[in-house]
Amino acid sequence: MPPTRFVTLVLALVATLGCQSSTQPPIAPLPAGGRHVLFIGNSLTYTYDLPGIVQQLGALSKDTIRAAYVAKPNYALLDHLGDGDAKRALKLQHWDVVVMQQGSSALAEGRAWLYAGVDSLAPLIRAAGAKPALFEVWPTIDRAVDVAAVRESYRTAAQRIGGDFYPAGTAWQEAWKRDSTLLLYSSDGLHPSPTGSFLAALVMYEQITGKDARLLPALAYAGGGPLGLEASTIRLLQEAAHAANLRGTTP
Repeated sequence: MPPTRFVTLVLALVATLGCQSSTQPPIAPLPAGGRHVLFIGNSLTYTYDLPGIVQQLGALSKDTIRAAYVAKPNYALLDHLGDGDAKRALKLQHWDVVVMQQGSSALAEGRAWLYAGVDSLAPLIRAAGAKPALFEVWPTIDRAVDVAAVRESYRTAAQRIGGDFYPAGTAWQEAWKRDSTLLLYSSDGLHPSPTGSFLAALVMYEQITGKDARLLPALAYAGGGPLGLEASTIRLLQEAAHAANLRGTTP
């Protein structure tokens, strides 16, 4: 599924599935306390513009988050190392946080690819002045049995490089504990729905800013807003994101 819009900042490296990459000029200087955040991943990142939602959430609390991404369909982190676009993006300017993601990585082969990718990218990320972070995703809808294994893969990947752990997949589970009818997957059973992307962004907002997502104004996204979610649903998602982050890296 192609992204709905771009993050209008440094990089817009995917316009539609299969399109070639490009680079744009560096992001403008940040105000005091602002953060440059780069995402490296695949369609689980760019579907419904997760980086853009993170940026918007920051604006709600008067935090400047300028987000950009290098994300291509079906890519593992090793694929990014192979084609060079992520390396070029890392050298383009100073980054504060670089968020990495690939597929569920629950099985042995995918886990090995994840570890190899983060081990190789982490030194490049630190050389760019940034803290590496792992975006924990979710299994496909028909592989719910893999939930714990996905968490373990991403949790361990973050620990082995001394990076941050963004438990988005865990937040999905927390949300379903509160309302099992929530539609967090898109119709393909792989990509997030708008609600699923919003929940993942809430997790990242807390991690990046250090602020409590439960204090964000729910009505800013309710009714006719960007996602059309009810205020009560947004409150539930805020609670789920906060609960997942409180759990941290506990197995």
